[in-house]
Amino acid sequence: MDTSSVIIHVTLPKLLKNNYRVYIVRIIKSELGAEMLLNYERAMILMNEYVKLHDYRLGYVVVVDCRNINIVQLVSNINILELRETLSILMDGYACRIRDMHVISESKTVEVLTSLLKQVLSNKLAGRINVMKTVEELYKYVPKDMLPKDYGGTEVTMKEMHENWRSELSTKENVDFLKMMCNARTEEKHRLIDQYNDQILGIAGSFRTLSVD
Repeated sequence: MDTSSVIIHVTLPKLLKNNYRVYIVRIIKSELGAEMLLNYERAMILMNEYVKLHDYRLGYVVVVDCRNINIVQLVSNINILELRETLSILMDGYACRIRDMHVISESKTVEVLTSLLKQVLSNKLAGRINVMKTVEELYKYVPKDMLPKDYGGTEVTMKEMHENWRSELSTKENVDFLKMMCNARTEEKHRLIDQYNDQILGIAGSFRTLSVD
């Protein structure tokens, strides 16, 4: 499931003052196959299982670094339905609240990527997408000293952070936890039976109008 040859993604060790955590994804190559994208999506889910257990952040400030890729080629490889489904799992299932999203790229074609993102994000979040041409512009939103060395900061490099994450997610304790979560099921015998089942013809819910011919 190693995606580091094409995508490196990490959450920074320090929280922002508002208790949000910075998540950086750096796309290294434009040639992202369906399998590699699927592995990246799986890695994000595994990371959020860990975060759910150990972290206390309010949400994320997301940074998407596209400086070294062909954006049009990247977008052509993205399955919008899979992307929407993955974001739904992360944002609804894992309560990943995104405060802001910053896309770094000098390319004029960056609008192709932002247009795609706006199709899968809520109108509120789509309005929070900010495009910047240089890393230096990011310092307005994220303190420089919090960033990795390769972004002008004082923390370890993105590659080192990525490897640290891989090591932590690969520990026996975490692997055992993930196996337990994968085997988790609901016990339907404990589900409450609707007392009004007969009155509503077996259809639980509500409706505003009823038309009878």
